[in-house]
Amino acid sequence: MRKIINLFFFLLGSLLKSQIHPGVNQLNISHLIDGQEVIRTVYVKTPMNFSLNNIYPIVFVFHGGGGSGEHFLHSGFFNFLTDSKEFIGIYPNGYSDNPDDIGGHWNLGNEPSSADDLEFVDLIFQEIESFSFINFDKVFAIGMSNGAGMVNLLGKSRSYFDGIAPLFSQQLVTIGELETLYESLKVFQVVGQNDESIPINGGISFNGEFMSAINSAQNWAENLNCDISYITEENIFLGSTDFYSTTYTACNNSHSEIKSLVAINTGHNWNNPQTEIAVLEEIWNFFNTSHLETNKIQSQTRKIVSVFDILGRECSTPIYNLLYFYLYSDGSFEKKIIVDEN
Repeated sequence: MRKIINLFFFLLGSLLKSQIHPGVNQLNISHLIDGQEVIRTVYVKTPMNFSLNNIYPIVFVFHGGGGSGEHFLHSGFFNFLTDSKEFIGIYPNGYSDNPDDIGGHWNLGNEPSSADDLEFVDLIFQEIESFSFINFDKVFAIGMSNGAGMVNLLGKSRSYFDGIAPLFSQQLVTIGELETLYESLKVFQVVGQNDESIPINGGISFNGEFMSAINSAQNWAENLNCDISYITEENIFLGSTDFYSTTYTACNNSHSEIKSLVAINTGHNWNNPQTEIAVLEEIWNFFNTSHLETNKIQSQTRKIVSVFDILGRECSTPIYNLLYFYLYSDGSFEKKIIVDEN
């Protein structure tokens, strides 16, 4: 009997793989919600010259509240990366208790949804685990607003992902209280300086109670066993928007890294498509490049011009465990604390 069951699942996996074709594919997953079987849709976007013989990273994209996976199927940036064989995109649809709602939500406790979305993601992985063309060592998730809350929850609750990017939402207080199950994760958080839906300084909104953006990033650093006293801060320009960037790289696991960007003069969405594309490209590079490689690249393209202490005095030899400002030849600057490891 066991051999028959194993053969059944082998044939089922082979059948599913044969149904995946170049372009957009639709998976229909049965999910039990409030005692009722609900068919939930997941879109899988492959490169146009997709081959079952290749192995691809995958990126889950979680839409915002009231949205749908179809929206991101038309994203020029995501389509460019999938068509150039960078990754396979997976776009799940949220759920709403109201059958008249056009879009869906990810259930984080304050949404009009009673679905167990962690269980739903588990079901998606059960559906795709037999796909031999997926590189399960490179699985990432990007989420927007309510979808950002979902990827924060997944990052704390599931070990599927190697990197997550919550966009325009820091962690809910309830998620911040959770502990990660592992130490290997890359986190790229983006928040809007003038976001009125999810205030950058945290607090209660109609979406729930949020940590501040600073505390959310630090919470990730602490959970991933990073040295929170060693951070890099700099001003960067992406697309047509200024960002204030904070990065934690001194983590026990060399893979782990936390980057938090504050989009200046920005609300609860991108200022323009140019900025969106530039940030998404930055995120994709962040997922695929270790901070050790990044530091090596930066050292080849820019040089230190001056080093100042907190009193503005130029220093030639920084002292351990004190804060210094590094000015570089490309006009950028970083705040650094050099830690004495002895």
